[in-house]
Amino acid sequence: MLKVRNIKFILGILIVVLIISGCPKRSEEQELQAKVKPFVDNGFKAFQEKNYKEAIKQWEQALKINPKLDYLYMNLGVCYYFTKKREKALELWKKYKELRPNDASVYNSIGGYYKDLGELYLAQNKFNEAKQQLTKAIKYFEQAGKLNPYYNLPYFNLGELYYKMKNYKKAIESFNQSLKISPKDVKSLVELAKTYRAMNDYPKALDTLRKAKLFVPSDPYTRFELGFQYLISKKYDLAKDEFQKLIEEFSDTPFGYYGMALLNLEQGKLKDIDNLINKAISKDKQNEVLYKGVIAKKLIKENKLDEAISIFKEILPKIPRIFDFQISDYYYQLGNALIKKGKTQEAAKYYHLANEIFPNNAHKEEIEKFLLENKKTT
Repeated sequence: MLKVRNIKFILGILIVVLIISGCPKRSEEQELQAKVKPFVDNGFKAFQEKNYKEAIKQWEQALKINPKLDYLYMNLGVCYYFTKKREKALELWKKYKELRPNDASVYNSIGGYYKDLGELYLAQNKFNEAKQQLTKAIKYFEQAGKLNPYYNLPYFNLGELYYKMKNYKKAIESFNQSLKISPKDVKSLVELAKTYRAMNDYPKALDTLRKAKLFVPSDPYTRFELGFQYLISKKYDLAKDEFQKLIEEFSDTPFGYYGMALLNLEQGKLKDIDNLINKAISKDKQNEVLYKGVIAKKLIKENKLDEAISIFKEILPKIPRIFDFQISDYYYQLGNALIKKGKTQEAAKYYHLANEIFPNNAHKEEIEKFLLENKKTT
């Protein structure tokens, strides 16, 4: 998501610099060009090396020499964004927008700023603030699409936004528009498949993920999503084959180990789950809290309820909201453990969260029935 946008930023900078460097200059500008060129080139070199602070230093010096290099405002905004100075990035992008009001990329960048801010509010359960920022993001993404109908990224971003707002119909429309422009955009295909999954349309999710795998068979994340879709579609042999190949071909990633642990859990094969999850964590410490949820689910199967409850309560506030499918399942499992402990009122709280985060989860009817019955008795 942010990664996708970052790649586009890099390509945008490359194109702009080559165009500026390649344009013939009027004779009266040659001296100024000679002064500014080293700073522009050094900034670009630093950017390629992901040395964003140095790129900022070089490009700001270039602007002091020649303030008319408007494209540098866009480039500097990207650098400030990457260094977490997002308000400064927004300021620079708005300045660039005033200078180049018909450049679709700057509207996409500003939309990305509001999208990320909205997601931050979502993670903090500040839903009103999130809605305000996400609405702004939609406005900018839509404008980017109007300005450049051959630019698929705004539609991809719109799809992500509508997905997070649980407007799955609009999300599908947006991802399909992205794919109409760029038919082999694997990230759009994967997110489209996840949207079908959210609507419980598993056949379409599988077809879409198979297509994504055909385009980029070397992407382990796409392969994991396909294996996971096989798993929740109860096509266990196909899931096992996909996860096993991930372990063999991409042993330096967590996906195969995590997927195999999920499959073993589903089939009641608890023996190797701890080892598989520990391997996944060793490859991806950033998402350790997500993987620990599998251990908690295993503990419930072993009737070690107190340990499971403790783990769930520790990890759930820390799991990024992009894992809405898993978070919903973990809240459901936590509710189940609490019911077994006789804590029905506390269980109701987590059941409610399970339905709120992923409305079309597999346990929706069971949860709604429990909540209704529990409401009658309180």
